[in-house]
Amino acid sequence: MGGDYLITRDFYASQLPLGLLLFGIVQLLDNKYFLSALCFSFASYLHPQVGIIGGSIAFSAYFVSTDKTEAIRLVKSFMFYAVIILPLYILYKNEIDPVF
Repeated sequence: MGGDYLITRDFYASQLPLGLLLFGIVQLLDNKYFLSALCFSFASYLHPQVGIIGGSIAFSAYFVSTDKTEAIRLVKSFMFYAVIILPLYILYKNEIDPVF
């Protein structure tokens, strides 16, 4: 993340969401599911491709590797994440297929 700043002094739009995505993955591995959902959703609003795809992949990969007692909490936090990014989904859906 710092390489672009140190070498070329550029800032790309995906740098902050990538940091939030990494922080969310760390929180996911630390079993702080709702904090990771907040990080993924905030990253989704800053950069939809990074946040939505990265958050969904992280939740899916962790869901496959977890046991049943943690799976319920994980599904609840994923639903929380899905509800938070629902306005973003509606915004992009209306951009692609406008409702008159």
